[in-house]
Amino acid sequence: MHKIQCLVFLIFSFIHHGFAEELTVKNGEIDVIGNHISFLTDENRELSVNDAIQKLFNDEFIQNNTSVFTSKDVTGYAWFSFSLSSEINDELWMSLNNCNIDSLYYYKLNTNGEIIQSSLMGAALGRDKSYNNFFPYWIKLTEKNQTERFIYLFRGSSMGIGEYPIEIGSKEALGLSKSQKD
Repeated sequence: MHKIQCLVFLIFSFIHHGFAEELTVKNGEIDVIGNHISFLTDENRELSVNDAIQKLFNDEFIQNNTSVFTSKDVTGYAWFSFSLSSEINDELWMSLNNCNIDSLYYYKLNTNGEIIQSSLMGAALGRDKSYNNFFPYWIKLTEKNQTERFIYLFRGSSMGIGEYPIEIGSKEALGLSKSQKD
């Protein structure tokens, strides 16, 4: 009986909390990655990035189960994360095309949880001609031939329901996708 309880606990923990399944990109084609995201709602807007990283590594994030991550808490922050490695010979990019996101903090972490790159972007910052202050948000995830695993952590806020339709792929593929949708 004890073995069954342990097995059920492990399955439940894996499905509902912690890191989402690591995504390995094998080609530069577009992939919508909502099902590879784990999230945490910060209703009071109190978590620092270090708090969020600690909660991520303590398996307190919840696995998203839809193709587009949606935060219905309009007053708090939505923290979300995914982990990936790339097997393509090109840069890997992320596109987030949503105009109701006021601000988006971006953190690239190594597998030890150390921040190796960060950025702040969004409509609430004004239009200062910075590349990342326009829609869609474009974020370079990996350089050419970069195969290490990285963890990506974001903090988003919006004035309404926050939808985060995240696509990844080569810059060319994502550019084609955007022009085909317009």
